Amino acid sequence: RWEGETLLVDTVGILGGGGGKVMTMTVKGATTAIQVDAGTLKGGCGATISIQNATTGMAIQGTVQGPGNNWTKLSISDVSTGIKLVGGSLTNSYSTSSITIVRADQGIVVDGGSLTWGGVSVSDIKDTGILCRSENQATVLSRISSFNVTVQRAAQYDSFAGTGCVLSQWSSISALNLVLGETKCAGSDRFGLYMEGDAKVSGVKFTINCMNQDG
Repeated sequence: RWEGETLLVDTVGILGGGGGKVMTMTVKGATTAIQVDAGTLKGGCGATISIQNATTGMAIQGTVQGPGNNWTKLSISDVSTGIKLVGGSLTNSYSTSSITIVRADQGIVVDGGSLTWGGVSVSDIKDTGILCRSENQATVLSRISSFNVTVQRAAQYDSFAGTGCVLSQWSSISALNLVLGETKCAGSDRFGLYMEGDAKVSGVKFTINCMNQDG
């Protein structure tokens, strides 16, 4: 269990799994701030996790979860990749939970795994805000389910949905509110939602603003 700490590290800040629990904490300067290869890492009730100045904010092949002991806030800034999820899962059962990623080359990469989180905000991205595509194992779905997703100022794609990707609503009664681009047209967004292959979108409300190329 880690609580109330600021970790200044060079390589891996937290190597999760095996039932560990993370409370409020800041990780700075890591190659990978939080790495979960197998097993389960849980967030403590009301915890705020801040990741700054990392190559990869979170690298997940195991399970990171918040249900029951929810992370209310996961904040990632100044990274190459905010969250890279390959074959694992990042889940939280509370619609008020939030993930915020600011200033990254790529915001969120889901490759054969599942991201289920209440609110997701990604902004100031050099390439792709959210990349959802099954490359590691083409037969394994890459699923993103949320209540609110906002992507702004992504230079290439706000949201790229490729082979094996499923973008779906938070629950059977709550649609995914997907907001791409800025209403003031101050960003450099090129494509809003780009879909290819067998990508699927269901239960989604779209708001797309001010794209340089296609919404």
